[in-house]
Amino acid sequence: MNILEKFPVHEGAHCASTSLSEIMKYNGYDFSEALVFGISSGLDFIYLNQFYESHSRLVFTRTPMLENEFFENIGVQFKWNKYLLEYEDIINNIDKGNPILVQTDPSILEFFDVQIPSAAGHTLTIIGYDNNKILRISDSIGSEIFSCSYENLCEAINVEKPPFYIRNIWSGVNNIEIKVDLEEVILNSLEKNALKMLHPPTNHSGINAIYKLHNEIPQWKYLDNYRFLCNHVYNSIENIGTGGSGFRNLYVDFLKEITNYTSEIDTSKIIENKIKIAKLYRELSKYFYLEYRDNGKTYVNKIQTVLSRIIENEYYFWGNIYQTVE
Repeated sequence: MNILEKFPVHEGAHCASTSLSEIMKYNGYDFSEALVFGISSGLDFIYLNQFYESHSRLVFTRTPMLENEFFENIGVQFKWNKYLLEYEDIINNIDKGNPILVQTDPSILEFFDVQIPSAAGHTLTIIGYDNNKILRISDSIGSEIFSCSYENLCEAINVEKPPFYIRNIWSGVNNIEIKVDLEEVILNSLEKNALKMLHPPTNHSGINAIYKLHNEIPQWKYLDNYRFLCNHVYNSIENIGTGGSGFRNLYVDFLKEITNYTSEIDTSKIIENKIKIAKLYRELSKYFYLEYRDNGKTYVNKIQTVLSRIIENEYYFWGNIYQTVE
C-alpha cells in the first residue's frame, strides 16, 4: 500500500473547500477552510430554471467553479482532466506525492451513507492505493481515511454533473508554491466576488438570479414536483455541505480571519453586514421548508419578502466591498 504520509485529513463544512484546505496544508500553507473559500471568491447565487427532470429548478449559493477559481486566484496552474481516470494515473500521482481531486456522485460511493443522487458533484481527494485496487480517500464528511474500490470510484465519477455536464472529472495536484503576496490575493478575491455578484454574466447567477427567483417563485406551484423542489432549496441553502445559510456563515469566518492578513480594510462593519445577510438566508430556507411541509398553506409571499431583503442587503454589502478594495 502507498499512502501520502502527513496528509491532513479533516472533517469540514463543505467538500471542495475542505479538500483544498487539506491540500494546502499538505503543501505547507496553513489555510483554513474559510480562508480557502474566501480566496476562491466562493459566494454566488445560482438559479437554473431549465434543469434536468428531477430538479427542474435548482438553487445553489456558491460558485460552481470553486476549485478553478481558488488556484487561479493564488496564481497556481490547475486544470481538470475530463477523461477516464486509469489506475495507472492514480499510481503515478500518489507515487509522486500528488493528491488527486475527483468529482463524484456521492450516492454511488461505497462509504457514503446517501441513496438519492445529488444535483451537483461532490469533491473528494484520493490519497492512497493498494495492490488490490482499494483506494484511500479523504472526504469532508469525516476525519478518518475512507476506502473504496477503484471500480466503485470509477462508477461514481462516470456521472454528468453541473456545471460541466461532463463525466470523469479529476486532477492530480502537483507541488504548490504561491509566488504572489497573500494580502493582494485576498483583496483581489474580494473584488472578484463583488463583481460576480453585482455584474454577473447571465441572469442565472449573482443578484440577477435572486431577482429571477423572486419573480418566478409564484409559478413554481404549477410544477409536478413543487414540494420536492422547495425541500431541495431548503437543503441546498442550509444542510448540504454549506456551513449553514448558503455558505454565508463560512464567508463570515473568512472575513474574520483576513484581519490577520490585511490592514487595508476595516472588517468590523462588513462582518456585521454579512452576519445580517446570513440570517436572511436562514430565514429564506425556513420558509422554503415550511412551503414543502405545510401542504395547503402557502409561504410564497414571505419567500418573496425575504428575497427582496436579500437583494437589498447583497447590493449594499458587495457595493461596499467593491468601493473599499478597487
